[in-house]
Amino acid sequence: MSLPEHPETLSHNYATAILALCDITAAHHLKGETEEAHRIARVCLQLSETNEVRPLDRLKSYLQYARVLVEDYLLTNEHSEFMFSILQQAKELAESESELHSLADTLSLLGQGRYFEMLNKGQSLEASESLAIILGLQHKALKIREDIQDTRGISESRFYIGQIYERLQDLDQALEQHAASLKVAELHGHRYERTEPLRHLAVVSISNGDLDQALVYALQALSNREECGLKSYLPLDHRLVCDIYLKKGNVETAFHHAREAVSISEQLGSKGALASALLGVGDVCLARKEENEARVYYERSLALAQQLHHAMFTALANGRIKRLTMH
Repeated sequence: MSLPEHPETLSHNYATAILALCDITAAHHLKGETEEAHRIARVCLQLSETNEVRPLDRLKSYLQYARVLVEDYLLTNEHSEFMFSILQQAKELAESESELHSLADTLSLLGQGRYFEMLNKGQSLEASESLAIILGLQHKALKIREDIQDTRGISESRFYIGQIYERLQDLDQALEQHAASLKVAELHGHRYERTEPLRHLAVVSISNGDLDQALVYALQALSNREECGLKSYLPLDHRLVCDIYLKKGNVETAFHHAREAVSISEQLGSKGALASALLGVGDVCLARKEENEARVYYERSLALAQQLHHAMFTALANGRIKRLTMH
């Protein structure tokens, strides 16, 4: 009969298992394999609740699952209560262990989760109380990250802050934050963190009327996403490129990217991404003067958005259908 493991050895084995499961979860998540990522994350979470697991290892499992939940939330509009519960547990554990890196990550994810919640529920971003909370969380995260010189986190925080200013139409502040985010990511080799500031620099460039620069940024974001992952957001990148080509009058290239967005969304089984992608196809049909076909795509998008109870996508689809009716 073999002797039982020494408690320290057991804790070490749990730590090794949790780290491996977190890595596996992240890999599935980046590939857009949402169900598998959630399944492995749940196993990791259950494992981390064992008494022999050290608090910091438990914190790793909380944060990995929380990141998956937050990044999925924009497109799924699901599991928000569980997501915020996990984030609150992570915050309390990070504070009790004085683990600043994890605390900053948690605050940042809390801010992004609340931001997505406002979008998904159709709440006004100008609501001062909610906006103050979101900005406060991101600024707290940024301060910690600057203090501990977490350059990946600094890039992420700068982007999230810029995203809020972008929604508020404060384009100068948005441009400043996105540019700072991209600069830090490029300077320190954080390839994954390059994608979102590039994508949103394209959005700001559209608002400023510079379609050529917008296209450069959008194509760079698309290429970077293809290389670095988070495939579930790839349809949104194709949609952005589609929109820019439409504005430039290149309807056929726009159609190619709209169809790519649909194809990837269907491959991933993502109703939220598909709801967005179908709007792009409808916009192309409208540019071709094919109003009946455009209506079909808009109505398909609306049906998916309503299934998800997703206020933002519902409003976008309804707005297009209404404009068609008035046409």
